[in-house]
Amino acid sequence: MPKKIPGLEENILKVAGRLFLTHGFAETSMGQVALAAGTSVGNLYNYFPAKKDLFLAGRRLWLKSFASEVAELASQGGDPFQALEKTFLRLLECMGQWGGFWEEFLAVTSRDVTKEELAMLKLEMRKEFRTTIVEKVNALLQRLSSGNPHLEALLRLPEHRLAATLVSMLKTLSIFYPGEGELNGDFVRLTLRTLCGKPLNPLTE
Repeated sequence: MPKKIPGLEENILKVAGRLFLTHGFAETSMGQVALAAGTSVGNLYNYFPAKKDLFLAGRRLWLKSFASEVAELASQGGDPFQALEKTFLRLLECMGQWGGFWEEFLAVTSRDVTKEELAMLKLEMRKEFRTTIVEKVNALLQRLSSGNPHLEALLRLPEHRLAATLVSMLKTLSIFYPGEGELNGDFVRLTLRTLCGKPLNPLTE
């Protein structure tokens, strides 16, 4: 088995992410990734057998990195609402950058795999996102629910419905209002403040 070069795999993923954002998933080739990462195409395939695997590994790296950000915010011991707000604004920023990218990947990939394989892939992606993002958002909401009966009632619903719905809201904003980051951010702040019973000012001034 070919020996792997320390640090090269992570560099490949970072380079691939930049190329995917610039050119899209379909228009980015493995050759472009290899050239930008400073390696050969043959060696690239030693790390990732297909472009699909490269994308999924990059997605896992992003999820892991974002989960670490959320965990750090939550462990700082400050106002949990500030941690929640920062988490959502960071997610909104990411979804604005990657808007529609996941859909493009699934559309392109669906031509190369069976329906069963595609269904399993979608399930895997949902599980990863739930574990690394939705569950952590739910934990932050739980810390804010004491004394807020409406929030407590929503959080009692099974399968983290509130956290999942709020995260989905960010995706909706990035799709319907692309390039309107400031207004989308204000909407997110107002929504979270209303839900958690926080003062709306100065946003409404």
